[in-house]
Amino acid sequence: MALYILSAITFWASYVFFNAIFPKPSHDLPEVHTAQEEYLNKTISEDEYEHRCSMARSKVMNMSYGWNNVGFTACGALSLAALAGIGADDSVAKNNWGYSVSVAVCTGFWVLLAIPWFLWERRRPGPPLPPGDNYLTFGFKQTWFAAKQVWTLKQTFFYLVAFFLLADGIGTTIVLVGIAQTQVVAFSATQNTYLIMAQGGSCIVGVFGAYHVQRLFNIRTKTMLQCANVGCVLVALWGMLGIWTTKVGYHSIWEFWLFNAQFGFTMGAQFSYGQAFMAELVPRGREYMFFSLLGIVSRGDLRGSAPSCPAPSSKSTTTSGRRSRLLPR
Repeated sequence: MALYILSAITFWASYVFFNAIFPKPSHDLPEVHTAQEEYLNKTISEDEYEHRCSMARSKVMNMSYGWNNVGFTACGALSLAALAGIGADDSVAKNNWGYSVSVAVCTGFWVLLAIPWFLWERRRPGPPLPPGDNYLTFGFKQTWFAAKQVWTLKQTFFYLVAFFLLADGIGTTIVLVGIAQTQVVAFSATQNTYLIMAQGGSCIVGVFGAYHVQRLFNIRTKTMLQCANVGCVLVALWGMLGIWTTKVGYHSIWEFWLFNAQFGFTMGAQFSYGQAFMAELVPRGREYMFFSLLGIVSRGDLRGSAPSCPAPSSKSTTTSGRRSRLLPR
């Protein structure tokens, strides 16, 4: 458990700051340079210039998250191959061992792809620390500085509060659906991996597709985010139906295939557009500060809590792999 907590903290800290980088490269895209020249030459309005910059930020965020899920799906495929190799479906012991093997495969995948970053990344030193500050206290001072800007950046902080409420609801939905999913598949590592791969594939299609629709119809980032939010609410409402009936509401295996197949069109798009819209509300030069706050309120990737689902679910299964009688069928 200690290793899990440590890995979760370090991974999501790096992930949050990784996302904070993307608003800056978006300003260097050719279309942004072209828009800037046209704006300076007064051939386009300020609103048109801002819209093009917004589309560029949306492009970078969506491409990033889309390719993120290409790796996610590939890692799932490697895990599935490992599970087949050890015969995870042959017995409960091999199935449980399969989860450990999958963790090892994913860890190796991450380490292998991280090595080039450490070897060949160019050093980009930031500004030095102000006199009298140190690395242990500077983060707290920056947080306090950001908090004092609440009255000058009202929309930014209002968005952080709203995103916290939405992210908490979505994160809880993902965890609860994951628990129910693991229960229905009887804690099968193979079945869970198939469903995870479906989720990753859905994110690839959903996120890339959402950006294509946005670009095709020239839709604002805020509108795309609102559409994704509506989809997330509908997914949660579907689960609520399971309170009163066992026919729907995440009681059957087909519902979990449907949930993972639609994931990228609702929750996946919500994450990428949530990040893209945050980039529009952050003052330039303060990306790391405000994306850190966004990471705190959103817990990083909304899917981040999903890997923890098998752990609590394992408490609700017997040693034979069957569901406990204490849980609803």
